[in-house]
Amino acid sequence: MKPEELKQELNQGMTRPVYLLYGDEPYLIQQYCRQITDLIITEDSFRDFNYYRTDKIEQEKIEQFLQTPPVFAEKKLLLFKDTGVFKNPKAADKDFLQTILADVPDYACIVFAEQTIDKKQKKLLALAETVECNQMTEAQLKTWITILVQRQKKKITVKTIEHLISCCGSAMFHLEHEINKLCSCTEEDVITTEQIDKIVVKSVENRIFDLSNAVLNQQNKTAFSILTDLKILRESPIKIIGFLSKSFCDIYKIKQCPNPTPQGTGLHPYVVKLHTATARKLSAQTLTSLISLAAECDTALKSSAVTDWTVLETCIAACLDVSKGASL
Repeated sequence: MKPEELKQELNQGMTRPVYLLYGDEPYLIQQYCRQITDLIITEDSFRDFNYYRTDKIEQEKIEQFLQTPPVFAEKKLLLFKDTGVFKNPKAADKDFLQTILADVPDYACIVFAEQTIDKKQKKLLALAETVECNQMTEAQLKTWITILVQRQKKKITVKTIEHLISCCGSAMFHLEHEINKLCSCTEEDVITTEQIDKIVVKSVENRIFDLSNAVLNQQNKTAFSILTDLKILRESPIKIIGFLSKSFCDIYKIKQCPNPTPQGTGLHPYVVKLHTATARKLSAQTLTSLISLAAECDTALKSSAVTDWTVLETCIAACLDVSKGASL
């Protein structure tokens, strides 16, 4: 089932016996879980009897919950969160789930909200209505942002939305938080880029994107200034080098693609749009050198006795040297 189909059914007040929600956009998974919960659990006073959430396969408790009819309600809800049973299940858990999912009582709804799954678990997957919740396309993201802003009686242009995404990235949790903050702090009816620059906090990913841009453009002072900011914010050096390495790898993928598209590269449309111009200007050799340096730094951070930040700063300096000879 596509997310759009699930949304339509839920808006019509319809639910199915078993759902499996998974994908790389946790915001959408949470929203659908909330919508299903609101449809089924309508009386807060009897929530404890009709709603059970768990991250474990506790067979006795689950059986007892499912065997008991709902209290003063039509249905009850069993929500599993990040159990891992659709990725690498224990044999006993797998057998148990196959049994209960094959015969769900009419009064029950079961929802699995999982980060990742293994599509080889065909027997389990066949027993659930699977919904893959991946990141939105750029067009979908723009529409969603427009709706969020309009709900708060504000307006925003497409150009301003693009600036907001360039600051926050495409993570919907972070975007929603910053949009709410913008709408609350802005007295005017229209959100502007100036207000975004004053109020919005850039995501860590975007700060590291700025760092990679500074490295690739040989902006030594800017690169180390951003690094200092990340250090003050107590970001993990391993996390920073991980994001930096991913940025270099993404640019390399785009470089290797004659006509870079989200489908051809396997990257999010927003990422392709951000990196395409840079990929055209850099040589494949420069990018492979930067990727190697990042990999060496990652290994050093995980094994060296030297201060983490010293290792990272040395890596950034080496990356700046590599990009120094590149034609941008």
